[in-house]
Formats: sequence, structure tokens, C-alpha cells
Amino acid sequence: GAAFPLAFLTGQRTAQQAGPSSSASARSRPPPRPVPPISRTLVPGPSGTAGTGLDSAVLSPDGSTVAFSTSDTSGAKVWLLDAIAMNVAASIALGHGANAVVFSPDGRSLADLGFGGRPEAAWLWRLEAVGTTALNLTASAAVPRAPRTPGAVPSAAAGAVAFSPDGSTLAVSGNNGLSLLDAVTLRPLKSATAPPGAPVYRPDGKVIAVGGTPGYLSGGSAAGDLCLLDAASLSVITRRSVPDLDAYSVSFSPDGRRIALTGHGRAAGGVVRLLDATSLDTVATSALPGGAGVTAAAAAGFTPDGAVLAGYSLAGHAVAWLMQASTMNVIAGTQVAPARAATGLATDLSADGQTLIVACTSGRAPAGRLQLYRIQPG
Repeated sequence: GAAFPLAFLTGQRTAQQAGPSSSASARSRPPPRPVPPISRTLVPGPSGTAGTGLDSAVLSPDGSTVAFSTSDTSGAKVWLLDAIAMNVAASIALGHGANAVVFSPDGRSLADLGFGGRPEAAWLWRLEAVGTTALNLTASAAVPRAPRTPGAVPSAAAGAVAFSPDGSTLAVSGNNGLSLLDAVTLRPLKSATAPPGAPVYRPDGKVIAVGGTPGYLSGGSAAGDLCLLDAASLSVITRRSVPDLDAYSVSFSPDGRRIALTGHGRAAGGVVRLLDATSLDTVATSALPGGAGVTAAAAAGFTPDGAVLAGYSLAGHAVAWLMQASTMNVIAGTQVAPARAATGLATDLSADGQTLIVACTSGRAPAGRLQLYRIQPG
């Protein structure tokens, strides 16, 4: 695959600044060993249609089921598909307007955040999959602190939801803050002020990162700050401005030591920035396929061994790509669809890191497209 430049942004003192003893030490230190490249390929798998008004698309943890959400003039729906044949297994109508769906860690529940009622308010629905042929609504609740406010982004960017790694808690974000809810009853547990964007739990469940607006395609900026919160108290641990990116996704490495910001900006183009997960200092940065022409980008996440980051970028085409985390080189990429008139994009990675889904809709096509890829050794 194509390789893109890597620029390390950590400060290093020069030998003259460090003094004679440091200079001597530097001369005696062996040069760093080159990082061996790894080889991975994206093998196209099953594909299917996603209706109109695609808002989100996710894989069940075991990769056997696709769930996606849509919103159009007939209302909002959540759909289940068999990931082998891509046949519709179940659907259920929920509320109206943009919505976002996510699987629980055990794959048996789904949470959908959308809008319902009059006057319009943010609602969360918890669903249980009944075999592979039905969805039952088991709980619903109005979400504290998450309704849209005047002038807010009128899309799924206005709210997002994430399960804690142990599946006991839901973190729900909106333009007015972040709320924690009991994942079974949807009972509110705690709320706090936080920047808008998608909540992402650190793998150990002790920290929540909030920020970005993955998949945001409209003009202007909707990204905001990146904020780390204590997952129990919701107190702010640290916060960092990201002024040059219009939108970005947030992904923790499996060991929780790094955060990948994957996004785009008018000046920055399409980039991945690797941050220290404690200080939020930038460790490394790399360009995405499409470079300065990228108008949307997001990562689906790291593979379980932390070796590969998977995602998409939108320039002349929507491109699915794999990046070697140790070198920040793009090692595989494939065109998913033309970028013309793209109205929605979503991506997700199975828990075993072997299946990537990229979903897109276009104003010029009657239905959206869901495409699965197998990640295999090159």
C-alpha cells in the first residue's frame, strides 16, 4: 500500500543544548532499530443496501450481525442484518430524526439515541435481539442534558452513546453535556458539563474521552475540544483544544496508552494524530489517503494487538484504509464508492479485529451501501 510521511512532534533537545555529557552519551547510544513493516490486506466481503438516510452502522462484537440506523420522512428505524448474506433480519421504528445505534459488549443488547416526543427531546431506547429475526424494545427514557439546542448541529453529531467495557453503564453525550445511565433500566446516574462529541471509554473503563464529531460532512467546524473525564465522577482530568480539525473520531489503543484522533480540517487535510492518553500531547502525525482534499474521515478502531488502525477517508472517493500504528504508514486501502454527493458515512470494526464495515449514502443514489471487508495478512 501507499506510504505517507511521518512527522514526530515530541520535543528533543539538540546535542549543543544538552551539553557535553549528553552529547557523549548520544554518540555511544546505538541507533534505534528500524520498525519492520507489517502486511495486511482488505478483502471485500458481503455487501448490502442501507436504505435512505443512513445515520450509523455497527458490527456485533462477534462480527455476525450488522445493525444500522436510518432516518427519513417516514421516521427513524433500527435494522439488523445477517453479516453473511446481508439479508434484513429485523427492524423496529423508533422516534424520528437522526439517531445512532451501538451494540453492548456481549452483543445481546443495542442502544439507540435519537429524538422523540413533542416537544422534541433526546431519547434512548434499549433493544434486545430475539434470535436473529426480531428486535424487542425493553426500555426507553428521556436523556438528561442531551437535547439539541438552538444552532446545534442537526445530525447524529448532536448526540452519541457508548457502553462501558463491562456493559453496566451507558455514556450519553449531547450539546449540553454528558450523562451516565444504568444500561439495564436507563436510570440516570450522573451528569456533567462536557464538550459535544462522541464518548469513548478507555479499555479499562476508568476514563471517558469526549470530543470529535465523526462522520460530520457539513460545512464549518463541529469538532470542539478533546476532554478526558473520570468515568465514575465525571470530573475533568485534562482538556485539549483541537482548533484546526473540523471533525475527528477518537480511538484508544488496546493498552490505553495512546489515543488516535482521525479527522480533517481545511488547513490540515486528512490526518491521524497519535496522542499520549494521559497528557494529550501529540506523539506523531500522518496524512490520510486524499491528503489536503479530505472532507471527512474517521477511524473504526485498533485491532486487538494494537498493530493496525482501521478507518475511512473521503476525498475523490470514499476509501477504506489500514494504518500500521508503529510507523503511521498506510499499508492497505481500497475505494468504497465515489465521493460525489456523499450524505452519510459510518465505520466500525469487529471486536476480533478481523472485519471492517464501511457504510455510505449518496444524494445521487436511491439507497445507501454497506460493505464488509476481511482484514487478512498480505
